[in-house]
Amino acid sequence: MEHLFNCLQQRSAGILHHLTCLPSDQGIGCIDGNAKNFLNFLRAGKIKYWQVCPLSPTGYGDSPYQSLSSFAGNPYLIDLNYFVNEGLLSKEDTRPLAELSRDRVDFSKLNELFWPIIFSASENFLKKYKNLDEGFNKFKSSAKWLDPFCNFMALKEYFDKKPWYQWPAEFSSSSDLKKLPSEVIKLANIHKAIQYVFHKQFSDLRSYAQQNGIKLIGDIPIFPGLDSADVWANKQIFLFDDKNRPTQLAGVPPDYFSESGQLWGNPLYNWQVLKEINYKWWLDRLKRNLELYDVIRLDHFRGFYDFWAVPFGSETAKNGSWNAGPGVDFFKVIKKKFPKLECIAENLGELNKGVTDLLKTTGFPGMAVLQFAFSNFPQSTYLPHNQYQNNVMYTGTHDNNTLRGWVNSLGEIDKHNIRRYVKSDDNSLVWALLTEAYKSPCNTAIICTQDILGLDQNARLNTPGTQTNNWTWRMTEDQFFTLGKSAETLRELAEVYDR
Repeated sequence: MEHLFNCLQQRSAGILHHLTCLPSDQGIGCIDGNAKNFLNFLRAGKIKYWQVCPLSPTGYGDSPYQSLSSFAGNPYLIDLNYFVNEGLLSKEDTRPLAELSRDRVDFSKLNELFWPIIFSASENFLKKYKNLDEGFNKFKSSAKWLDPFCNFMALKEYFDKKPWYQWPAEFSSSSDLKKLPSEVIKLANIHKAIQYVFHKQFSDLRSYAQQNGIKLIGDIPIFPGLDSADVWANKQIFLFDDKNRPTQLAGVPPDYFSESGQLWGNPLYNWQVLKEINYKWWLDRLKRNLELYDVIRLDHFRGFYDFWAVPFGSETAKNGSWNAGPGVDFFKVIKKKFPKLECIAENLGELNKGVTDLLKTTGFPGMAVLQFAFSNFPQSTYLPHNQYQNNVMYTGTHDNNTLRGWVNSLGEIDKHNIRRYVKSDDNSLVWALLTEAYKSPCNTAIICTQDILGLDQNARLNTPGTQTNNWTWRMTEDQFFTLGKSAETLRELAEVYDR
């Protein structure tokens, strides 16, 4: 069968580590020297890919998968030392952030402290550089998403952080905007400066990665959040009624894990309208993401074949229905625009034949998660020896426990089966599992930083279906130093298993 795309053809290894999890003096990992030090570690360990979660500004719950924009960068990731070095902030201004927790992100305190600092710095930037910085002017003219996003964020500030659908009618649609209040215009310009600094810093980080032979893998959540600049500025491509209310919301039906299903709350695309405009919004989104990343991970790939639609106002996801997605037509249009696009398809969960056929047609590699491999031992298709080249073997994802935490949670029979498979005792079980990922036939193997460090469930990044303590784990400076000492072992694995 001829595929639309050829992706990740060389045997390689990668590491999944979100930027917010790096050590820093800002209460959250950011694009500072430690981000480049992490790239140095990857190079030393012969790691070819660095995978991150979405880098977009986060909304309620601080999840990178519920973002305020599919195009903008997360201001929390900006290294504030840039403003200090430019004389736009003093070191004393940033000191309160340096006093925040070193091993967790305290989003509540970060939110309270960070925004006044970066707003002040960006105001000073505008006073000094507004019409003098050639790069800033070029960025403003070339980033077509910038004005809608910055107007959205400014209006959100102006209306006390309320979601757009609670704003006065004259502001609830970007296409109906008349004259913006002067305070909103001022706030929008501040957000433009913030996005420019993110752009500068991340572009520099990506260049450094390229110089070191490392490619960045970035995540694209399939659906934007309801309270996002994407939906506010583009309601015509979503399923909305004439009162600016979504008619259906995204989710998944009842299954083994949930009797009532999962109601995600994201608005759904009007794929017919998108097709009529040749999927322009999606092409723009991919173009933007390819400015940031070398490889795209398409979250919830199933939704491009069919998706669970729940009527607006439903309390659970029980009463939804399967609706047809755009299918292969969508990917043929993408092929014309981005013929060399490299993607990983998140194809986890229950899939039907239509989804698997679409995946084969695209040629995208799917995912196999090692933590799923021992629940049906020895018949599990996720076991490494059952894998195939055009697949990506993960030890775990951002939604999984750490390997150590996972093993700790298992019963004795499952632990015994793992020991039999990897030929190891409990002391070296995690490294034996990492080795299995490297040994697998999959062209790409991606492991997690927490697993290299052997950390338990306290280092888990996200637990789906829960509302607290997610996205907060950070690597300490001591752990970063320990991580660096594992580079030689990782290089040895890469050389032995031809990665």
